[in-house]
Amino acid sequence: MKTNEVRHQFIKFTFIGGCGFLVDACILYLLHTELELGLVIARFWSFLVAVTVTWLLNRNVTFAENASKRKGAEWFKYTVANSVGAGVNLIVFIILVNLHDVFRQHFIVSLGIASLVALVVNFTLSKNYVYRKMEQKESTR
Repeated sequence: MKTNEVRHQFIKFTFIGGCGFLVDACILYLLHTELELGLVIARFWSFLVAVTVTWLLNRNVTFAENASKRKGAEWFKYTVANSVGAGVNLIVFIILVNLHDVFRQHFIVSLGIASLVALVVNFTLSKNYVYRKMEQKESTR
């Protein structure tokens, strides 16, 4: 695949990820403040909704030519891949806020850095695991 194609996919993936963040934040806010669900439970559901939205958008926009006919299996793989990215995000955030007072005082900067690292992880896993081309899948067996 050409570098230019990968760059365009990454830009689309990043934009869709931003949309997913907005969905996640809105659902979290509504579930926690309006329905009075606990923060952790609300976060679980908001993450699932956001992952589903970004999966639908990425499978139809970013990786349309490699989308699977087995939608349920693809959604599961995508959710697992993005859960890994969420774990990386959390680990990087925890490391940063414990590394130095500056990162703790400016925790939004730490969140931004952690989110950028997770973006790269999520894109890499989506491209190379979830939406890997069929001929690549066959040659690895």
